[in-house]
Amino acid sequence: MLSANPTTQSGGTVHPVETVQTTRRANLVLLLQECAKDIGRERGAAAELVRRTGVPDSFISQFLNRRHHKGGERSMGDSTARKLERGMGKPVGWMDVDRSIARNHEEADLLDKIRLLSGSQRQAVAKIIEQFASVNIVAGPLPSESDEPRLSQH
Repeated sequence: MLSANPTTQSGGTVHPVETVQTTRRANLVLLLQECAKDIGRERGAAAELVRRTGVPDSFISQFLNRRHHKGGERSMGDSTARKLERGMGKPVGWMDVDRSIARNHEEADLLDKIRLLSGSQRQAVAKIIEQFASVNIVAGPLPSESDEPRLSQH
């Protein structure tokens, strides 16, 4: 679990609590986008998220707008994050994974799966990746849409 103490990373000071709140806020937006896609419109996405998760719409609004009814900035605790994950069918910890580092949904899904592995399983995956890299089988950049093969119509 993240502590409230600042840590140093890449030569700078990072405040883990602020970082997890930023990540959870970005992932809440993704959940709202998923709801909008599922119902076919943006209007009503928050109500759909409330229906699926039981998290009050007032909390969602306050958290996204960084406001709290008592003043200050609204934060999301672990229990609310887990409730959102359960209601949306996400794995435990999904709300805490920074998806901004992934180039696409496939990479984000892979990061989610890696996060669920034990330490020894992660080491085994790292060795497999190193083996692929050592024989130059690592994939290059993603092809653009124009590079993808098209089916010809006959």
